[in-house]
Amino acid sequence: MYCHDCDRLFSSHLALQQHLISPVHDFECDECDKSFRTQQSLNQHLHSPAHNFECGECDKSFRTQQSLDQHLHSPAHNFECGECDKSFRTQQSLDQHLDSPAHNFECDECDKSFRTQQSLNQHLHSPAHNFECGECDKSFKTQQSLDQHLHSPAHNFECGECVKSFRTQQSLDQHLDSPAHNFECDECDKSFRTQQSLNQHLHSPAHNFECGECDKSFKTQQSLNQHLHSPAHNFECEECGRTFGTEQSLAQHRQSLAHNVNMRSFL
Repeated sequence: MYCHDCDRLFSSHLALQQHLISPVHDFECDECDKSFRTQQSLNQHLHSPAHNFECGECDKSFRTQQSLDQHLHSPAHNFECGECDKSFRTQQSLDQHLDSPAHNFECDECDKSFRTQQSLNQHLHSPAHNFECGECDKSFKTQQSLDQHLHSPAHNFECGECVKSFRTQQSLDQHLDSPAHNFECDECDKSFRTQQSLNQHLHSPAHNFECGECDKSFKTQQSLNQHLHSPAHNFECEECGRTFGTEQSLAQHRQSLAHNVNMRSFL
């Protein structure tokens, strides 16, 4: 009998075993109880078919899955994936892992991808995404992305007074009732963001009771009458009681046929 690691011959199996366990064989296998005289012999042993659990990050192989797992979680593998429990020996290997199809939950705002929807949601609500939509629970990394979201078909309740749009009618109503819309129509319950919008509303066909003395129009005859008898119309005809907004209008009235007819009716 002879030793595979050296050329010595032995007369019995017992003598060979004693030789194999002697200190001269100080290259030990971490996976089994064998030791070898040279590093080369140990390497040949490690790469034999008996060691078929290989590490994808380095050239080591192991006899059992348990040994491989211990190796993968050792300090030598310190590039950890934040989405799963895998660790890698190099940054390059980690990057390849992150780019794999397993990480298919991508962030629309940046180039990051995630293994689970939950991880993506946590990322989206992180401080890095501080441009929040007031209509839904989405947040964005840039103002531009938020603007694109706000003008998407999902936000189809538009304000006729400004460029804002809303996801629900309720949100639009709250916006319309805000102090920003403080130009109110005296004739109805509508309010407007600008004086120009209010003027357009006042001169719309809905307001067809016009004052002959000024450019105002009203939705009802009652409102027009109240306007005509307001202090603003303080030029009164002493003959018939009509009031006018200007002295010129009163003079024209006195010279009109209607005034003469009224005068004759008093005679």
